[in-house]
Amino acid sequence: MGLYVVEFAQDFDAIDRELRLEDDRLFLSYEIDLRHNAKVYRVLCEVAGDKPPVCIVEWRDDLGRPLPLSSGILERVRSQRARGGVAALEAQAANERMVEQAAREADEQIEETVKEMLPRMRGRKRTTIPRSEGLAAARRRTRSNR
Repeated sequence: MGLYVVEFAQDFDAIDRELRLEDDRLFLSYEIDLRHNAKVYRVLCEVAGDKPPVCIVEWRDDLGRPLPLSSGILERVRSQRARGGVAALEAQAANERMVEQAAREADEQIEETVKEMLPRMRGRKRTTIPRSEGLAAARRRTRSNR
């Protein structure tokens, strides 16, 4: 059993109106996340006339995957305001750290694949075809323990 939180799916315009009621500098926008091939909804704040808007919320889960648009994005903005807001530079730094972490993980996966495939490509090792991901993981664990 787990705890379920109900969020109401709302359309883009309704959430944008609610944000403007909270603060007339806030507005909703989205970008396409190419890693996940999905829209990432963002709450932006207009800070000055000649400066670009600052992102204060990116609507993602804890693993960085985009979430579908819902009323939860409003609750996240309200919770930040209740805590005194989030500094724009801190939010931007957190986003950069998340992107760097994802890039490091991707590099590690590539290195692991190269390490595993290079002997096969050079003809020093025969290719085994595992029957499942679980079997492949078990074989890798067994080989690493030797």
